[in-house]
Amino acid sequence: MSPETIKGNGYKLTWRGDEVVDEVAANVASALGEFGLRAEGRAKRKLRPSERDEKGHWVIGGGHGKRRGHLQRSIHTATPGHNWASDEGSAEMGGKLVKAASRGLQVVLQIGSGLVYALKQHQDHYDPEVHHYLTNAVEETKKDWPAILKKYKIKK
Repeated sequence: MSPETIKGNGYKLTWRGDEVVDEVAANVASALGEFGLRAEGRAKRKLRPSERDEKGHWVIGGGHGKRRGHLQRSIHTATPGHNWASDEGSAEMGGKLVKAASRGLQVVLQIGSGLVYALKQHQDHYDPEVHHYLTNAVEETKKDWPAILKKYKIKK
């Protein structure tokens, strides 16, 4: 929609409301993409290798089952509608900046893993620092939000 010009007694006003709303939504979508990428990196760093006992057997509950790094590689951001089941057996999914999707006045981005055991590892871990590695990473990344938003502010 083109800007509307309103003329009155000694003034001229060009209304660009729709343009500004669209530009703000695009900037917030880009900023949220960067936020997701930072949270993804933090979540990956929280995962712990599996632990072995003195006989070399895997310790139940010792680590996140990180033996080959599949869970770590599977964590990524995605737009709504991503087929998470397709993540199973994929190569590195993360490390890519995904621009969030605009849905009316909402801007939405997802972070997670589609591996069948990812939720169990997220929920059931014995170590409180590692437990809920995805949600904890998002919470920790919230402190970065003001700086990220400032980076994507409207330049006009």
